Amino acid sequence: MKVGAWMTVLALSGLVFSAGEISAQNNSPGMRENRRLDSLETVKREQPLQATTDADILSDLKSKKQDAKHDSKEAQRVEDDASNSAKASRRAYKNERKAQKSRRHADADAKKAAEAKFKADGNH
Repeated sequence: MKVGAWMTVLALSGLVFSAGEISAQNNSPGMRENRRLDSLETVKREQPLQATTDADILSDLKSKKQDAKHDSKEAQRVEDDASNSAKASRRAYKNERKAQKSRRHADADAKKAAEAKFKADGNH
């Protein structure tokens, strides 16, 4: 083999060995403890931020719930008004039909009365 190939083989094996050493150092109990403490500190720092964010979200949700309840009541009122208007319209239509029927009967009765009077007067 040439010198360049030997140097490449040596360099690669050195890299593998040093990567193994670095990995072993990272997995040492002291490093694990440090990482655990760092994550605990991060959680402690983020907790107040999370609490305020949760409070804001809860406040927004309550506000949206109240708005939805108000909108629901308004929609129900509008629906009730429409229903009442439709009932009133149906009643008015029925009353008008009854009035027309009564007028037709009154006209027919008046015509019969006029004919009876004409006959009674002797003007056959």
